Amino acid sequence: MVKKNWVRTLWILALAMGVWAGVTWFLSGTLSNAAEGHPELLFQSIVPTPPLDSPHLNVVISVDNDSPAPGDEIIYTLTYSTTDPASAAYNVYLYDFLPTGVQYISANPPATYSDGIVRFTDSSVGPVDESVTVRVRVLEGYNQLRNYAMITADLVYPDYDELLIPVEIPESHLAVTKSGPTAAIGGREIAYTLHCENPGNVTVNHATVKDVLPAGTTYVGASPAPTEVALPVLTWYLGDFAPLEWHDIVVTVTAPTDAGVITNVALLDAYPRVMTHTTYATTIITEGAILRLTKQGSAASVDLGDALVYTLRYWNEGTATATNARLTDTLPADVTVIGTDPTPTVTTSTYLAWNVGNVLTSASPATIRVTVTVEGYGGRILHNQADIAAAGAFGEHADLYTSVALAKLYLPVTLRSH
Repeated sequence: MVKKNWVRTLWILALAMGVWAGVTWFLSGTLSNAAEGHPELLFQSIVPTPPLDSPHLNVVISVDNDSPAPGDEIIYTLTYSTTDPASAAYNVYLYDFLPTGVQYISANPPATYSDGIVRFTDSSVGPVDESVTVRVRVLEGYNQLRNYAMITADLVYPDYDELLIPVEIPESHLAVTKSGPTAAIGGREIAYTLHCENPGNVTVNHATVKDVLPAGTTYVGASPAPTEVALPVLTWYLGDFAPLEWHDIVVTVTAPTDAGVITNVALLDAYPRVMTHTTYATTIITEGAILRLTKQGSAASVDLGDALVYTLRYWNEGTATATNARLTDTLPADVTVIGTDPTPTVTTSTYLAWNVGNVLTSASPATIRVTVTVEGYGGRILHNQADIAAAGAFGEHADLYTSVALAKLYLPVTLRSH
């Protein structure tokens, strides 16, 4: 009988040593960093309590949102039990090793939190499911969240579970377009306009614009001035880009004297979006007709119901007359034309067109004005486009962007005397 008791005692001690060896191995692998400085993970109690029957611990992680976005609050649920009927284990510790991409908020029931580890305690666990919850906030900069949970009890092998979920990066966009002359006389100045825009609904961070100047050109200047100049690359650091925010950058260079095609490349990058880019080609010629076109608005931002005046100017900066030129102004959606000067040759619901005839190289820039009222809805960008063309001549395209503010709601205020 004494021998049997010693055998039983040695078996229990061996089992206990195996349990702690298993816990130590587990923590030294995947969870070693999290367990550092937490010796309580290795020792449950000084005097272990033997289990009832032969329990097998079980823990399962679930989450209330399996595809959260940065900034969302999510709730992890840890469900635990023993898998054998009528069994029980004692001095239970339940650990949640939180992902690095979350911020701890709270636990239910209250638990101990330290260095990314949430620890719950329970006196015992049996075959009936029990659960605890952990509320966290998802941080920016992480594409996925991997959560580990572990349950231990006296003299019973531990169990663990893991849950990997993706982080849904909110829809966001970057857009960069470039406009300028389609042709230029060699040796003359060329002005490129870079339009950088965030048409999405999420702020992007650390926006950077780079313009790679064409080979053979000479840099003259830019507005606004670049943050860095390392020719042929110009760099602007724009910072955070709010939804619907946009910036225009004008870069001026001198064209090469040799005829040919030069290509300008612009790049826009911001977190968390990947880089986007655009290219623009200009043909360098020694003689010919080159029509130029610019477009300006009376305001960079308007409210619903406001009048907006578009001013178009066109001229010929080539060496030959452009004959039978035609200028077309494509209107944004949800605007109503209330005035034009001069009267267009063609009027439709989407565009206006003027047959402007011959455009001489010696003529001063001519002007066309279009007045519209802004309708529709706020929180958008009006994109107006204009083109001028003539047979045998190089034409030009012009863009203009105007922000429409969100509608303002004014509530009445009633003052009462008492």
